[in-house]
Amino acid sequence: MAERADRSIRHPGERADRPPGVEPHDLELGIQQVTQLKNAALTVYIKGIQPAVDDAVDPETSFDAATAVQTIPAGEHEEEHAGEEHDHEVAYDPHIWLDPARLATVATKLGERLATADPAHAQGYKDRAAKTAATLGTLDQEFAKGLGACRTKTMVTAHEAFGYLADRYGLKQVGITLDPETEPSPTRLSEVGKLAKAEGVTTIFTESLVSPKVAEVLASQVGAKTAVLDPLESKPSGDYVSAMRDNLKNPTNSTGVYVMTETAFAMTGGRVTFDGKPVLRGIDLTVCPGEVVALLGANGSGKSTLVRALLGLTPLTGGTTLMYGTPPARFRDWWRIGYVPQRLQVGGGVPATVREVVASGRVARQRRLRRTSAADKAAVASALEAVRLADRAGDPVQSLSGGQQQRVLIARALAGEPDTYVMDEPTAGVDADTQQLLADTLGGLVREGKTVVLVAHELGPLEPIITRGVVIREGRVAHDGRPPRPEGECARPGHEHQHPHAAEPVGGPLTGWQGEPR
Repeated sequence: MAERADRSIRHPGERADRPPGVEPHDLELGIQQVTQLKNAALTVYIKGIQPAVDDAVDPETSFDAATAVQTIPAGEHEEEHAGEEHDHEVAYDPHIWLDPARLATVATKLGERLATADPAHAQGYKDRAAKTAATLGTLDQEFAKGLGACRTKTMVTAHEAFGYLADRYGLKQVGITLDPETEPSPTRLSEVGKLAKAEGVTTIFTESLVSPKVAEVLASQVGAKTAVLDPLESKPSGDYVSAMRDNLKNPTNSTGVYVMTETAFAMTGGRVTFDGKPVLRGIDLTVCPGEVVALLGANGSGKSTLVRALLGLTPLTGGTTLMYGTPPARFRDWWRIGYVPQRLQVGGGVPATVREVVASGRVARQRRLRRTSAADKAAVASALEAVRLADRAGDPVQSLSGGQQQRVLIARALAGEPDTYVMDEPTAGVDADTQQLLADTLGGLVREGKTVVLVAHELGPLEPIITRGVVIREGRVAHDGRPPRPEGECARPGHEHQHPHAAEPVGGPLTGWQGEPR
């Protein structure tokens, strides 16, 4: 953590050299390093991280970065540290660098301190400090956008190093231990496990310099995954900004787990063109678990194309899209996605019954050549009951009305018991009773913590359950936030959506799950 001042401001994240794999709190300084710190014109450090540095620095020629920002109290697990004595213990959490906004303040004040220490190069220090602060400001905005929309705000970490990040972005940090050298007690593990289950935590975070065994045991107990979240207590392979961006969104292993937020969908710069005509123009969209997102817009705006592009059914001309951290072409956990297209495709061959179509929603959960299980039959029966079609289970789907066929599609998705439901205009052209039934069904899914992405012109009875509205206009995101209120004719009491649909280009048949051929 210590830095010897020269004529430049080193990039945030640089550290004093130490042997690889050594826990940063255990740093030991040689005689030469102690002498360098004593003789430095200015030493930059954070008190409380490395006791050896605290002992070596001269208070008159040092800059404690923690004094430049508002600190937060250190964590406290009473039963873990009863009777222990800690030298150099400070009352605040020293991990200030995990908040880019606080670090930007440090950069500015450090530039001023360096300018005072070396007046001949004052402007250079201030210019580089301003540039660093601007870079950190951009990183702060990326974190705010990436984390702000997610419903799950609890993060379970190996030790309590992420308090500043949690404080800045409205998260709740739950550390298994206070510090990486402490073994958690059975009582503490039980407490964290109960909390993780209660709050729907899907990932337990560990660190590269800490054994993952405790996190893995806890994850297995609560049905979560593990992922590495870097507290940057050792020098990263790249620079600070890159390492923090990796923390925010880069997959860390073959499961495609997103480090800070396991996202259901993440599209960056998504573009789709048909016959030279742009349909999607640089879409950035992230959907987190537990969200209920409505894609809104006029006919032909690109809503349905966006949904199909998120699923990989329509190929992107540019940009990237990920499903649970994995590109669609490599995605294999199709059971996690339940797709409800605009209409049921009824072939001209042997007529399928309602039950058979709904049962196809279980295919992604079944192994090849495995017979239908009791769980499969129960899921199909429950889905039919939920959409009030149990009495029509043996009827051909061709004999059903348009609204009833839409219910069949919804039941097919329900039968698969996925984590995320994607619905393309599920209320279009159906009666008020079917719309209310859909709203009631989705309300139950939302209470279970499921994720829903749906395309709609107007929300109608769905409005109370929608947590976020994304308005698409001419292939671009025109609004992303609280669902906008309807205007004009659509706001008239009793108005029913019966507008003719403008055709959007279709990128091919549904493939990959729900029983459709590839």
